[in-house]
Amino acid sequence: MPLTEMKCRHAKPADKPYKLTDGGGLFLMVSTSGARLWRYKFRHQSREQVRAYGAYPDVSLAQARELHAADRRALAAGKNPSDAWRQEKLRKEQETFGALYREWFDSKAGDWSPANIKKIAQLTEANLLPFLERQPVSEARPPELLAILRRVEKRGALDVARRCGAILEGVYGLALASGRAEMNAALGLKKLLRNPITTNRAALIEPSQVGLLMRSMAAYHGSPVVRVAMQLSALTFQRPGEIRQMKWADVDFDNAVWLVRVETRKLKVVEKRKAKPHWVPLSRQAVAVLRELQPYTSRSEFVFPGERSRDRPMSDGAVIAGLRALGYSSEQMSAHGFRATARTLLAELGWRPDAIERQLSHKPSGPHGTAYDRAEFREERQQMMQAWADHLDTLAAL
Repeated sequence: MPLTEMKCRHAKPADKPYKLTDGGGLFLMVSTSGARLWRYKFRHQSREQVRAYGAYPDVSLAQARELHAADRRALAAGKNPSDAWRQEKLRKEQETFGALYREWFDSKAGDWSPANIKKIAQLTEANLLPFLERQPVSEARPPELLAILRRVEKRGALDVARRCGAILEGVYGLALASGRAEMNAALGLKKLLRNPITTNRAALIEPSQVGLLMRSMAAYHGSPVVRVAMQLSALTFQRPGEIRQMKWADVDFDNAVWLVRVETRKLKVVEKRKAKPHWVPLSRQAVAVLRELQPYTSRSEFVFPGERSRDRPMSDGAVIAGLRALGYSSEQMSAHGFRATARTLLAELGWRPDAIERQLSHKPSGPHGTAYDRAEFREERQQMMQAWADHLDTLAAL
């Protein structure tokens, strides 16, 4: 006789496992522990196999019969129900947020820097995957996704929340475009988040304060590597990461030029493929401090090697630590601040913005960007960098 809900509900454990059959190979296996498990025994290509449907009452009698009927239809069509089930399980796994995220990530990673790849992976693993990894993308709804972003926002991590919103928009955009979802459930959610408060990096722009900084750096009694790194930051105002990764092979003393390698420049991966080294003319003062450092670090390929290993550049916090040792707080001066200092004072001295921006390695502004404006203003920049170093000497002497 076919099973009833009452029979299933009142099935008790015995000394040995036993079956309650429903017909057509479907049965409820009752274990000695009392667990009631749905099973379907069938033959495919003369081979006996068993499919598991789950445990009663999580899977009701009606649900077990639906699964059983579907498997019998597959068997009648010459298909192995177990294979069809595995394929369906794989399909569902490929349509979860976790699977779509990894597919989206892999498609984008080629255009990202290693630092950006690491940052996006960390953001996703900490803020999104714990809530969404196994959820089918077709089931996502905007209120649910917004609640996840609000959770991040409430921590005060406003920039992280907006970045997570961009990740969600990208993943669900892929789901929509590939036919695995009927809408981009994250579209527009970023606009509902609070904007992070942007603050400029601390920099000294008063000439008298800049002069005092130059005197303080010259009198710095710590590591000569850190001292010269600070002084070269002021003299060349290149990015901190470019300075700390500077190599002796990048410096042409005969022509007083430093070529900043493409791999250390702040560019997108796709931009680096076509970029050239950034040309930085060195003033007499810049050449002098580099020559002064040579006896200390010439056995390393790096101009500013790390304290623990000369095979690696100095840490990204070394210049900041030097500034703090000189008594400058994070509100007064930062490693990036040397760029703002130079940008402000050079403009006040009358140098053209185009030359200053090229020296800062900024892209040309305007709708056409670098498409038409490829001038480097080398002669003007060479004069400007020497004038800048002389001006810093003047301020230090006041």
